[in-house]
Amino acid sequence: MKPEIIYNVENVPISHAVLSNFLANYERINDKIGYMIETGELTKIQRGLYIVNNVKHKNQYLNYNIANTLYGPSYISRFSALSYYGLLSEQTVSIESMALSRFRKYQTPVGLFTYFPSQKAKFSIGINSLNMNDYCSFLMASPEKALCDLIWTEKNIPIINADDMAYYLEENLRFDMDFFKEADKNIFKECFTAGNKKKEIGFLLKLAKNN
Repeated sequence: MKPEIIYNVENVPISHAVLSNFLANYERINDKIGYMIETGELTKIQRGLYIVNNVKHKNQYLNYNIANTLYGPSYISRFSALSYYGLLSEQTVSIESMALSRFRKYQTPVGLFTYFPSQKAKFSIGINSLNMNDYCSFLMASPEKALCDLIWTEKNIPIINADDMAYYLEENLRFDMDFFKEADKNIFKECFTAGNKKKEIGFLLKLAKNN
């Protein structure tokens, strides 16, 4: 079996069950999977989850697919989402997500994946399903929600007023402040109502109203 055969179906993380279906003609499916890993046709992300290597048209969003699949339910957020939207000048080392479970980190052959815990009341606010093409889609926070997630999960941020918030974003994070000219105020309002750190989230809402 050539990797392109799997690619023609989906260039996304593949479960053991799906892979076994492709390899149904083999008597020892697990041995075949092990051989494909040894020869570099497959990469094992974790037990029961694989990706296909050397496909002709590499899915550039593959790590986002992996992030949604590896630990869930979850969605990409914080620095990773803000970088995706072009609001930060620096790229992130880890793919950061929010999840309805405890904090976890996964070091895999394709990179580091970090998951921060989220409360149910605020989990579903401002999540977008991004469909990049016929075979690639993933859940990601809107920029407003990603920013709120960042404020909720970062510790010891010295912010006591809206000016402090603006300084923190612009100087510490190098955040594109023009974003607030078109920011969705309703998402900030929902986050303010549903989550903690109301004072800090209120400052984000004030920045959006003043631009």
